[in-house]
Amino acid sequence: MKKKLSCLLIALAMLAGMSSCGDGSAGIDTSANTKYNMTLTLWLPTSEDTTDEAVEKVEAAINKITKKNYKTAIDITAVPDDKYDEAIKKKVLEVEEAAKRTAAEEAERKRKEKEAKKKGETLPPESTEATTIPETVTGEDGSIQEYYPSAKADQLDIFCIRGYDDFAFYAENGYLAPLDESLDASSKLIKSYVYPTFLEWGKIPGDSTTYAIPNNHVIGEYTYLLLNKEMCTKLYYDPSELTSLLDCQQFIEDIGATQTGITPLLNSSYAIGMNFWNANEDPDTFSVLGTIISDDANPTSRHNIRNVFVLKQFNNTMIMMKELQEKGYVGKNADPDSTKFGVGIVSCQGNEIEKYADDYYYHVIQRPRAETDDIYQSMFGVCLNSIDESRSMEILTLINTDPTVRTILQYGVEGVHWEYNSELTENGEQTIKIISDDYKMNLVDTGNVFMTYPGENMPMSYWEYGRQQNLDSLISPFLGFANSVDEANEENFKELDEYSAKILKKIEKMTAEEYAESVKSIQDEITDSNEYGNMTDPEDLESLVARYMMFFSNVHEAEPVM
Repeated sequence: MKKKLSCLLIALAMLAGMSSCGDGSAGIDTSANTKYNMTLTLWLPTSEDTTDEAVEKVEAAINKITKKNYKTAIDITAVPDDKYDEAIKKKVLEVEEAAKRTAAEEAERKRKEKEAKKKGETLPPESTEATTIPETVTGEDGSIQEYYPSAKADQLDIFCIRGYDDFAFYAENGYLAPLDESLDASSKLIKSYVYPTFLEWGKIPGDSTTYAIPNNHVIGEYTYLLLNKEMCTKLYYDPSELTSLLDCQQFIEDIGATQTGITPLLNSSYAIGMNFWNANEDPDTFSVLGTIISDDANPTSRHNIRNVFVLKQFNNTMIMMKELQEKGYVGKNADPDSTKFGVGIVSCQGNEIEKYADDYYYHVIQRPRAETDDIYQSMFGVCLNSIDESRSMEILTLINTDPTVRTILQYGVEGVHWEYNSELTENGEQTIKIISDDYKMNLVDTGNVFMTYPGENMPMSYWEYGRQQNLDSLISPFLGFANSVDEANEENFKELDEYSAKILKKIEKMTAEEYAESVKSIQDEITDSNEYGNMTDPEDLESLVARYMMFFSNVHEAEPVM
């Protein structure tokens, strides 16, 4: 890190369990750290429809809770989504410059004090704001109210970070406070509410320090193999024996040869688990470079980035697809919801597969997988220059564990922006309905999604599938490998993509028989190409393979590679 990161100020005692969840206390014993009133800032992205008045009402509602339990007020800055990332980066840099000026002024003060001491003189004391005793003010009605200072112009405490690149920028440049001390003490409750993968991997690869709390949400999708029940019965196939796409070729051909009014295979597919490497970092777009990732593979083992035409599973699937296409048995961009099909590959979340259950048997052929975009999609960090890191972590604990605060932050004020439905759902669960359009937030950008309603007219039990899906999820072996493409090698990637397009066009014209006969020559052609060599040379630090090896060594091996 470019600057020495400070430790958290105070470790708070945390009560076990959630006995006080719902009143904004989140089970925290705050007695040790509530000697004076404080105002913290919270920066969030929002819809351009959100009004300043709505944000003020949300602030007031949250502050009723945080003032009572933590002696802390929250000053929310909500920035339209398309302007947020630039605005918060500008704010972080402004706060950093202000901190440097303050440090320089303090150093100058100490220098002058030292000189004055040598002369037997004493400098006049600097004016200081009393902070150890809560101040009070008299309200318009004559009541005595506690005083909370306004947030300073150069103050930044908690802010939302979106995407790996921004997170890496803030963490690697020392703009974020380390959070592990609080996670092991005062804010340890977060560990019970945020899925471990988010906390374990929400870091800079190769650095064990936690610099942000990822917003807990549902990870990835399942990939299912669907088998038409009617066809299995009619053609005497046992669905338990058809557990992979390659197992289904004869079944698909029998459907095509004997049945009408049905698409034998929903759509064409590459090998299951195929991960291509290209300039757009899109694993589903063809490239001559690829990796097959299976559910059985250890994510901490080194994976090969290689010529896809040496992969047996890729070639077998390609030949099968060509044979089926030649017979007219493969759909083209067919919609699984409107097309009757014999066999299909469908990716969706766990709660969505049941809509196919009446007509199709289904097997999970690929479990959800935590990718870089999942983990770093949205997270909250505490500014290194926060006026109080411990207090900031109290608030982060709230929005990760407390349904009341979490719902206010996401949907606004009850009775103003939303209300409970007068009618219950079929299983007796309460839902909410939106009654105002002037406060709109992205569910993943405001904290732990499982702590509030999934949406209008949706009960909290909706999240049961999401919790199970996260338990079923696997970790991508390339999680955190986020620098595969940059300015240094983008030209090489462009050339690789152009070369891959030529190869794809070439093989698309081939029959299944021609492809099978040409595989070895295609392998050799690619291996001998400059485009392939530029990406796979382990000695060239700009090559994809060299970068992956460096990443792997830093994350999974004892000694980092520099």
